[in-house]
Amino acid sequence: SSIRTPRNLSAISLYPHQKKAVKCIVSYLNTPASKQGKSALIQMPTGSGKTGIIATVLGYVPAYAERLFWRQ
Repeated sequence: SSIRTPRNLSAISLYPHQKKAVKCIVSYLNTPASKQGKSALIQMPTGSGKTGIIATVLGYVPAYAERLFWRQ
């Protein structure tokens, strides 16, 4: 089954660049590479809201909690 971007993403208090990142993550999670355990990297400047982005994705896709993590 595929993972969908949250329908009410516009209602979440995220900046536009954070919403775009959420959509990219969800899109990646639907790729064959992701399903085969291939890694991806989310790289953004300090203070850009990486933690909020990951928290948002995990809120909608808790099954991926062990696969999603971030480095600062």
